[in-house]
Amino acid sequence: MLLNTSMKINEIISDTDADNLTQQQYTIVDQVEIQGYNIVLTKMPDFSAQILGAHYQLGFSKANTDFTDYAQHAEKFVEPGETFPLAKLGQGFTNIKDWANEYGALVVASSNPRKTRLYSRLFARAGFDVEKYNAMQNDWIIIK
Repeated sequence: MLLNTSMKINEIISDTDADNLTQQQYTIVDQVEIQGYNIVLTKMPDFSAQILGAHYQLGFSKANTDFTDYAQHAEKFVEPGETFPLAKLGQGFTNIKDWANEYGALVVASSNPRKTRLYSRLFARAGFDVEKYNAMQNDWIIIK
């Protein structure tokens, strides 16, 4: 079931993210909070889907940050001594596998190429098929 971005599920994402998604013609499909991180499944606008060959994209953000703020992609939000929570997603990977089964291929990317490479490794280790793309001057991965 697709939701209008003004209908934030569980109030997980910020108003800024919801507004930015609406302006960019994305629709929130589902969202979950796992270990202090928000994972948001969005339906992409048709022009992006045509370029990337998938209609749905995952967004990741640490609580109290905005995944649509590209300046934050360059920042490191893991505190010294803190283990990287995405490496221990557990239930999050189950949610993502369920979404991939229901909606098909999912796009994952960051404007920070290091984070995109990290996502690629994490999803490969979790058993996803991972395809790498370069489009629209950015590195992307598509997981299935």
